[in-house]
Amino acid sequence: MPSEFVHLFLAGRVADVLPLSAADRPSFALGSVAPDVSNLLGLPRRTTHYRDDPNGDEVSGAVQLLSAHPELASHRLSSAGRALVAGCLCHLIADEQEVLVVHRPHTSRAERHAGGRQARRELRTALLVVMERRAASTGPWLPSAVTALRAAVAGHAGTHHGTPEDVLPFAPLRHVLAWAQLVLSVAALPPGLDRLLRFRALPPAEVRRDGTAEDFPRRYAAVETELLRRVPDEALEAFERVSVTQSAAFVRAYLTGSPLPVPEGTVNPT
Repeated sequence: MPSEFVHLFLAGRVADVLPLSAADRPSFALGSVAPDVSNLLGLPRRTTHYRDDPNGDEVSGAVQLLSAHPELASHRLSSAGRALVAGCLCHLIADEQEVLVVHRPHTSRAERHAGGRQARRELRTALLVVMERRAASTGPWLPSAVTALRAAVAGHAGTHHGTPEDVLPFAPLRHVLAWAQLVLSVAALPPGLDRLLRFRALPPAEVRRDGTAEDFPRRYAAVETELLRRVPDEALEAFERVSVTQSAAFVRAYLTGSPLPVPEGTVNPT
């Protein structure tokens, strides 16, 4: 799945085309990283993503989240609460689109050729690094989203007006904020393998478990070369484009109380 910085990048792009006030952007950015609090709490992925990836349900996790929790309907929440949920919906849709656009047609084949589990994990790590580099080099969206995430954490501490609300059903806000603080602790580092490995080395153990060997940094260039040979740049560009358009359409409908569209590549719930 995309890393937190890729989710922030996509959220920054989506935020620019949504009816979000400046005051609500911190909550939106926080929501965009919230589902991965499962890494902090050791929760099963389905608990926070409402879908089993990469080979599970074809119903969108965004649809299943709102279906399971009618209390999250936009008209029942404050502006900040709606923004937090909206960011979470963007995360779920981006994860699904990565599976549909990148993993199934490209990464899964590369992993099958890679050999053992460790080699597959290393290819996956290389993909995350490449995606983060693309995000950092494409427009102002990642820096603006990181700034908004900092404001969300500061707002909860009482030092900023953009205070998020405790409305997510899968984890208390304090845990989501703690996850955001871990992300922010490495945000100033340049994108690359070093930042990713440092992030994985942070406590708790759930974040540290990455399955890469000690000599992986020395071999990394060759692993990335192999990844790029099998995953074309066009696929990564398509993932970003489709994630933004599908997230924007879904979240706009959510915020306005309109009928929810079915995200591309997923099916209506039965």
